[in-house]
Amino acid sequence: MTTQAVDEQEGLGRKDLNRIVARFLALGDQRLARIRASLTHEQSNFFDLLPLLWHVNHPTMPGFVSSDTPCGVAGFRPDRMQILLARRYARGFKEDKRHHQEHAILGLYLMGSMGSLGQTVGSDLDFWLCHTSDIDAAGLATLRRKAELLEQYASSIGLHAHFFLMNADSFRGGVVEQLSKESSGHTQHTLLLEEFYRTGILLAGNPLMWWIVPPEQEANYTQYTQRLVSKRFIRADQWLDFGGLHTLPANEFFGVAHWQLFKGIDAPYKSLLKLMLLEAYAAEYPKVDWLCLETKRVIYEGGDADVDRVDPYRLILGRITKYFTERNELARLQLARRAFYFKAGQLLARSNLLMDWRREQMIRQCNDWGWGENEIRQLDTRAEWKLERVVEEREALVSELSRSYRLLTEFARELDADAELNQQELALLGRKLHAALDKRPGKVDRINPGISRDLSERTLWLRKVPGNPARWQLFLHPPEDMPNTPVKSCISLVEILTWMHINGICERSTQIHYQPKPPGYGEPEQDKILKTLRKRFPRTLPEDHDLTAYADEAQGKQSIWFINVGHNPLATLADAGYQLISERVDALSFSGVHECLVANIEHVYLTSWGEVIVERHPQGGTGLLDCLCRYLNLFSPHKHKPGSIAVYSFSSTRGGAIANRVARLAQSVCSTFHQLGENARYLLRISDQFHEIRYRDGRYDWSPIGELDALYDYLAHPQDGYVPLRIDRISMQDSPLPTLIKRSEPGVIQVFYELTDRGIHLYFFDQHGAFTSQWMSGADEYHLLIHQRRFLDAVIENRLLGPRGDGAAQRPDVRFTRIHRVASGDLQLSIMKVPPAAGDDYVELVVTVSPRCRIEDGFRLRLGQQSFDSQQLGTSLYPQVASQLRRLRRSNIDYPVYLTGMKSFDNSGKSSCSLIDVLHFKRQVEQRLAEAMRSGTKL
Repeated sequence: MTTQAVDEQEGLGRKDLNRIVARFLALGDQRLARIRASLTHEQSNFFDLLPLLWHVNHPTMPGFVSSDTPCGVAGFRPDRMQILLARRYARGFKEDKRHHQEHAILGLYLMGSMGSLGQTVGSDLDFWLCHTSDIDAAGLATLRRKAELLEQYASSIGLHAHFFLMNADSFRGGVVEQLSKESSGHTQHTLLLEEFYRTGILLAGNPLMWWIVPPEQEANYTQYTQRLVSKRFIRADQWLDFGGLHTLPANEFFGVAHWQLFKGIDAPYKSLLKLMLLEAYAAEYPKVDWLCLETKRVIYEGGDADVDRVDPYRLILGRITKYFTERNELARLQLARRAFYFKAGQLLARSNLLMDWRREQMIRQCNDWGWGENEIRQLDTRAEWKLERVVEEREALVSELSRSYRLLTEFARELDADAELNQQELALLGRKLHAALDKRPGKVDRINPGISRDLSERTLWLRKVPGNPARWQLFLHPPEDMPNTPVKSCISLVEILTWMHINGICERSTQIHYQPKPPGYGEPEQDKILKTLRKRFPRTLPEDHDLTAYADEAQGKQSIWFINVGHNPLATLADAGYQLISERVDALSFSGVHECLVANIEHVYLTSWGEVIVERHPQGGTGLLDCLCRYLNLFSPHKHKPGSIAVYSFSSTRGGAIANRVARLAQSVCSTFHQLGENARYLLRISDQFHEIRYRDGRYDWSPIGELDALYDYLAHPQDGYVPLRIDRISMQDSPLPTLIKRSEPGVIQVFYELTDRGIHLYFFDQHGAFTSQWMSGADEYHLLIHQRRFLDAVIENRLLGPRGDGAAQRPDVRFTRIHRVASGDLQLSIMKVPPAAGDDYVELVVTVSPRCRIEDGFRLRLGQQSFDSQQLGTSLYPQVASQLRRLRRSNIDYPVYLTGMKSFDNSGKSSCSLIDVLHFKRQVEQRLAEAMRSGTKL
């Protein structure tokens, strides 16, 4: 039968339709025979049993989920061989003679490279499981679960199977599976259908309606098939109708370019062929002559179809060859042929291999190309290619992939088609491409996308070139050999070692010659870093790494810090005798000169996007703060539980202690923000300077505070609300402040005090966490507590608890805690109950202040019934008050002066004073009165 036998008005007759379908099935049978010949006995049995597994739900067979899982394949009747295979799992299995009243599965098709010249040992089995449109969500869920179980079973016997649930009605409406590692999602539709029509093999179920539409009727697909149904030549429910191949939508050029470039990151040769084919299609736009139509024309010519003539991959090669020949792009054509050769996976130079149909086809193909033995032998050794050849090949592949991608996206944008695509899917693909192909300083690129099996070298030379900064160069031959250029060069030793490790260039057996030779004895620092990378840092991405990782911004997954690379911070201190580093000595503020022993940090981290980055922080303490904040921004401890932090230092004999100090600091910072949230603050000391780490405007950053006096001013700064705070404990080992700050609570005024032989040290925290302290010389514990309680009660009553007078909305609690140092140096804290002061056993000493609570603005001091005004008396106020106090005391015993209260000028409660301002004012007045009392000055 030829195409002239087709009646354009009536269509094909029933007998002609049967002949056409039979030819498609016969072509599929030839490919199936080739597929079975490539499978093991166990794999072949599973492959043949698949239609029956989808036809029934049997609890002892692979893939069983439940008896309610949709099943039943349209028109399927298991043959004797399938019944026998089923009995291996279910003894006594018999076919249910009662036909399914309803069939949930309309067709099971295998598509892709299987059975073609593109089939290799690792080729995937991609199945389209075509189901009815009336299955509910629960039924679809069980179908997907069954598909997962069958995929797992296939994997256990060495097959890479994937089942894609397809609804023909939905597909015609543009609905496809969500984007995933195996599914292109919305990025392609027509091209996916074209590939299905070109490669699909029916295993069970209904035939494709596309088969019975003559090639010249493709543009009239819908009208033609409707006419066949209306004339009752066919019944629509006995065919699978995914629709016709109309003009390729321009937006697919853009989407497929993204998808194939994404796939090309891991399988460059296959994706390169598909991108080149897409480019050839774009040249024919809008009247594209689909490859699947070439197959259909052969079928409609009549007779037995030559399976090799319509081999799906040979069709791709033929169209690409025609396209590049017409454009006279012979270099690109040679790359396409090389990609085709590698995709076919045949090693023609090895004469001891068995001769099968694929080998015969490739030999003929190479002869047609004019390839000689030497060229084929060189290609056959690809698995053993070493670094220089792999880098050259990768550059050629990336360049060609990028070129095809650029041409296709520009073509789509000219037609203003990119806006019609699913922007979320494009964003995922774009981020994946950026992570894989973007080159920027510090990023460790993966140079072997499946090109070679082993890049390891027996011998390497690593040379340090002096400079500011110094450079590191990697050679495959002695550097003195000329000509000889380094294969890698950068300013970071850790980066070049990480690059060697990630790309498998340096194995444990590799001998590395260092120039100049590292000083000293023992294992060089470089070798220790390499060992650490091998132990702690993976070469391959985690198994759970998929496209969903790109839904969010890149986050940290793993991190290693190397401290003081190439620098011994103790060398300059050894002569001065500062050599000891222990748990009680702070490596960030070491010795009497308070020197930071962290000179540089090289931070290696893996992101959730699969990127390996090396960042250098050479600025000592500033670099440490930068690295800390970079780590916090990567790992977001306010959102996620922080893991352990790996820190190493190999440049000095005490490097372990330095690394341990940095690791403990980083862990403390992370734990603080994880426990207290993003509003927390963390303070630490480096050298003599204190610094603050805080989360602001969506990121972590640090800012300087200053020396110890500046720290106290910082801590005294009033807050609008409670802000959690932590201080690095080792930064203030001899101070109780880090411990006390951890005990501060919102809404509570806390007074901590420590008794000494000379007096009492007071530490105050207001209800918002602001801090101040006061030393009370010669104070008595009982009277001090009574007076502090009296003063605070009076201040609270007078509502001087700003900072804007709003602190009086809720009366804060007042808590007193005694500090006791135990033998180990730790602090023991005991809450003390301080009763309210008696009403008439003391003389009032009340100060009235300006709304801003500043001494320089003037104040009035009332002692009993007498009043003293600072603006009138000036500095003589203190001696006058002291003289009056001395008259009122019953003995000459010198004890502290305590203010009993404080008020504002207008007593309105609108003061801008915070409690810390009040306590600061109180401390100044009490200290000056105490000095006047001690001086014995009299009027």
